[in-house]
Amino acid sequence: MYRDYTYKVEKELAIMLATVSHHLHPDIVEFIKKKNKEFKNEFKSYSHPNLKIEDFLFDGSDCLFPGLRRPVNKEKTTKKWKNNINEIDGTIFNDNTYPRHVWSFLVLNKSYSSHSWKESGLNSFELAHIFGHKIDETDLEKRAFNNFNIDQNPYSLFTSASNVVLIPKGLTKPTDKLESIKLCYYKRHIQLYGENFYNMSGFKHDMVPEWYDDIVWPDPELPKDWKFKIQNLLEYRSRHLELKYTDSVSFRSLINKVVPSNPINEGEKTADSIDLRNENSVQHTSTRFYIDEKLYVELKKNPDLNYELIVSPNKGKHPKGVYVVPNSFIIDFIEVKRNSNNWKKNKNFHQDGIPKQLRNYFNWTN
Repeated sequence: MYRDYTYKVEKELAIMLATVSHHLHPDIVEFIKKKNKEFKNEFKSYSHPNLKIEDFLFDGSDCLFPGLRRPVNKEKTTKKWKNNINEIDGTIFNDNTYPRHVWSFLVLNKSYSSHSWKESGLNSFELAHIFGHKIDETDLEKRAFNNFNIDQNPYSLFTSASNVVLIPKGLTKPTDKLESIKLCYYKRHIQLYGENFYNMSGFKHDMVPEWYDDIVWPDPELPKDWKFKIQNLLEYRSRHLELKYTDSVSFRSLINKVVPSNPINEGEKTADSIDLRNENSVQHTSTRFYIDEKLYVELKKNPDLNYELIVSPNKGKHPKGVYVVPNSFIIDFIEVKRNSNNWKKNKNFHQDGIPKQLRNYFNWTN
C-alpha cells in the first residue's frame, strides 16, 4: 500500500552530503602510514600477547590507535566494559572517543575531551565511519569487494585516519543506512587513498550508482602546521597505548602504593582507595607538572573526571611519567594554588619536579 520512494531522492541526498563532508587530506594519511611502519616494533614490545597486531598495523595501515575497537553487543558483558582490555584477544573496547583525537589535534593540537570538542566548534559535527569496523557490520563490504577475507578482522578501520569523515550533526544516517550513498563514499575513499584495507580488495566499481560523476566533492583541507600537530598526536598515541597496555604493571603498582603521607584533608580518598582506571579522565601532556584555570573549570564541571597528565620532559628535573589524580584531590590541590599571587597573575601553576602532595599519584616510566 505504501511505497518506498527513497530512490527518488538518493542522488540529491548524495550530492548534498558530499558538499558538507570533510575527509582528511591524503598527505596526512600518507604521513601516518609511514610513521606506522616505524611504530610497529615499538608497539609489539608492550602490546598484549594475545593481540593480532597485523589486524591493526598491516602494510599500508593508517590505524591511529592499534588495539582499540568497538565491541559487538554480546561482548558488553559488564557495565564497565569501556576502555578495558579484553583478555581473549588483547583488544581494548571503546565507544567512539579515539577516532576523535585526529580531528582534535588538527584543530586544537591536543587530545580529545568533551569540553574542548565543544569549545572548538567540532561539536557541530558527527563522525561517520565509511567502512564497517565491526565483524557483524560488513554485509555491504562483502558484496562490494571481489576479495573479502573473513579471517582478517576489520578492527583497524575503527581508528583509521582515512575511514572517519566529519559530517554535520543530524546528517550521518544516510551514510550508515542507504547502500547507494555508502557506495558513493566507498568510491570517494578509494579515489583519495586507494584500497588501503587489510581484509578486502578489488572494489566493484560497477555497483556505484551511474549518477556518481554528478557529485562534486570538496577538496580535503591541509591545515596549517598539520605535520607538527600529527606528530604530537602520534607521540601522544605512543605514550597513551604504552600506558594502557602496561596497565597490569604500571597501574597496579601505582594503586598498591602507600597512602600519601601529606593528604590535604584527613580522611581524603587516596590512590589505594580510588579506581584510577576509570575511563573518564581529562588527559593532558606537558614537559613538567602543569595545571591551569581552564583545567580547574573543566574538572569542577565534571566531578567524575580524574586528571591524567603525561609528562615528557625536554630538559629539567621532572622525571618522565604519568600522573593519575582523583578529581576531588586535584581540585583541592588547585584551590590551594589559586590563592597564590602567581595564579592570580598567570592563571596557572607549573613545577619542574613532582609536587610532594602528588608524589603517590605519579608513575615513573623509562
